[in-house]
Amino acid sequence: MKMLTTLALLLFTACASPRGSSPSREAEVMQADRQFAWDVQQRRLDAWVEAFDAHGSQVDEQGAPVTGHDAIRAYMQGAFADIRFELEWAPVEARVPDGGNLGFVWGHWTLRSGAEESHGRYLDIWKRGADGKWKLLFDVGEGAPKN
Repeated sequence: MKMLTTLALLLFTACASPRGSSPSREAEVMQADRQFAWDVQQRRLDAWVEAFDAHGSQVDEQGAPVTGHDAIRAYMQGAFADIRFELEWAPVEARVPDGGNLGFVWGHWTLRSGAEESHGRYLDIWKRGADGKWKLLFDVGEGAPKN
């Protein structure tokens, strides 16, 4: 977990510089994140898993990484099996450093499960593959009051 947190911090620091980002690359990452959200609404678990890089990770409730397609599928299967489970999110900002192959998006999420609703923020780190497509390398979220 410490390595993943360090990766997120390094990427954030690298992207903080105005010269280290490109509006067109940032728009690409924002679009990848929006497409991911749309795909999950349509295809649920399959779309969730397919968005991740083969070595991608998401963070579980205890802060531990869940890495790889099989592990992510197993971890999220119960949530998506519940027809009341609705996860929606929208990106707020993206940054891509000069290299152009890594970028991050942060935004807000809403989770509904029946009558219960919770809100929070997320940080996604995206990686451009050799085919030019963006894949999730790291996904983490936290609860927060509704904006």
